[in-house]
Amino acid sequence: YVAFINKKIGYGTFAETNINEGEYIGIYTGKVYHRQKLERMSRHQAKLTGAYSWTLPEPFIVDALKDGNELRFVNHNDEANVKSKYIPVDDKWYLVYVAAKPIAK
Repeated sequence: YVAFINKKIGYGTFAETNINEGEYIGIYTGKVYHRQKLERMSRHQAKLTGAYSWTLPEPFIVDALKDGNELRFVNHNDEANVKSKYIPVDDKWYLVYVAAKPIAK
């Protein structure tokens, strides 16, 4: 589930059940941009790729700010409890999160 933490951090994603290490959490979604197109965007438009973006296999970037799901609120820190993986399925690439260590409810 997603909950507001505070003004400095914003929102965060929390486990509804205990999650085991290596367990699939979900697919990170968003709008996919070609890096060259993103570089041509105005500064205002480029702000879309802030904290809610992932670099996919070159030359693509996925931006979750407006078109993403709840996984865009998984916070980054030095002791991350999730890791990302690129998974090919039926000629498509998926950016998925899996638990890097056990996550308590």
